[in-house]
Amino acid sequence: AGTVTLWSPSAKAPLARMLCHQGAVRAVAVEPSGSYMATSGLDHKLHIYDLRAYRRLHSLLLPCGAGLLDFSQRGLLGAACQEVVQVYKDVSVCPPQKPYLCHRLPGPSHGLRFCPFEDVLGVGHAQGFASLLVPGAGEPNFDALENNPFRSRRQRQEWEVKAFLDKIPSELITLDPTQLGRVDPVSLDQQRQERVERLVRCLGGRGGRRGEEGQEAAGRVPG
Repeated sequence: AGTVTLWSPSAKAPLARMLCHQGAVRAVAVEPSGSYMATSGLDHKLHIYDLRAYRRLHSLLLPCGAGLLDFSQRGLLGAACQEVVQVYKDVSVCPPQKPYLCHRLPGPSHGLRFCPFEDVLGVGHAQGFASLLVPGAGEPNFDALENNPFRSRRQRQEWEVKAFLDKIPSELITLDPTQLGRVDPVSLDQQRQERVERLVRCLGGRGGRRGEEGQEAAGRVPG
């Protein structure tokens, strides 16, 4: 209980095990950059960890604990504690003394997510859904080559192909040495034939014009 394990898709065993709480873990959230992690448990504590060094940075005691956690694109941390939603700012820099934003819901919360590229926090609760305006939560400048929210269907397909090729090791993308230096005789003969046809067509056109000029000259009678 209270242990968080970190996995890799290609590993059969966890890469790291971290004892985060004395009781059971209720929620885990990782910052989009992958450098920081926030955890909450039944001990009503909120911990911030640096995943680059696997060490705890800050801790915060919440009155009711946090059952839901989520990081925004700009590093804001949203925590839902029953009917109360709190947003903390700069949790990776200094210990949070007070919430950046606090909102009370009409019922217990069931879901918590920040909207990408928008300063909006969506919260699902027992009586419906609430969208909260959180200034500075979304990324204002997006990279169209990395994550473009306005890309078309064709751009999305091209991005998926590019992402798939990036996963393939470069040493597997090679040319067949047995095919290098070979000449396609069919294509070579076809090129020669097309060249001859163009030459005949060109000479035929010139001969026709010369014949017409000769007939015009012969038809002229000096006055």
